[in-house]
Amino acid sequence: MKYIIILLLAVTLVACSKMGDPIAEYVKNGELIYATRVDSLKVIGGKERIRLTWILPPNKTAVKTIIHWNAGKNTKEFILPASATGVYEGLLDPMAEGSYLFNVFTEDRIGNKSVGLTIAGSAYGNNYQNSILNRNIVSTSVNPDSVLINWGSAERGNVATALTYTDVDGIDRRLLIKSTEQKSVVKRVKKGSSIAFQGLYLPEALSTDTFRVAKKDFLLVNP
Repeated sequence: MKYIIILLLAVTLVACSKMGDPIAEYVKNGELIYATRVDSLKVIGGKERIRLTWILPPNKTAVKTIIHWNAGKNTKEFILPASATGVYEGLLDPMAEGSYLFNVFTEDRIGNKSVGLTIAGSAYGNNYQNSILNRNIVSTSVNPDSVLINWGSAERGNVATALTYTDVDGIDRRLLIKSTEQKSVVKRVKKGSSIAFQGLYLPEALSTDTFRVAKKDFLLVNP
């Protein structure tokens, strides 16, 4: 009985090898070697472009980072120079406005790849710009030497409002009003002129591209 069991076990092992043991498939050429995997991967959207940043240790084996998107139809490679900080970045430019899913991995000198990381990101363009609005003005007060503006709440992404006006000496002036500012005093505005204002937006907190509202609004300063 003992010999029968051993014989059956041997037959089973032979059958598995012929069927293609999935574990054997991975190790048939020896131990798997991976390039150093990226860490702290981030994606930052901008105006028709996207920036990705990542970290690699000083003892990295990777020599380049490869980024796939559109289900692998688009690819861009970034050679990795020496970096004292270990921080790297890659810019994808131009990128059509829209949302993307990126697969990011590295490769060493002999073609070994790292385990990939997947991250989502967006590029912004005319559709985003046409969706943003200038900040509302709740009320104004015209004084002999200034104009007081009471602002409504800033919309999401609004970081500032750019004001342009002409002063009593006929000189064009510019002011930048922060989104946290609820009241603004515009001094020495020429009576009978107007104050133009235009919102400035960041689509993401770390975006390097600032969008302006497509059209300016105007506040008439009555005499």
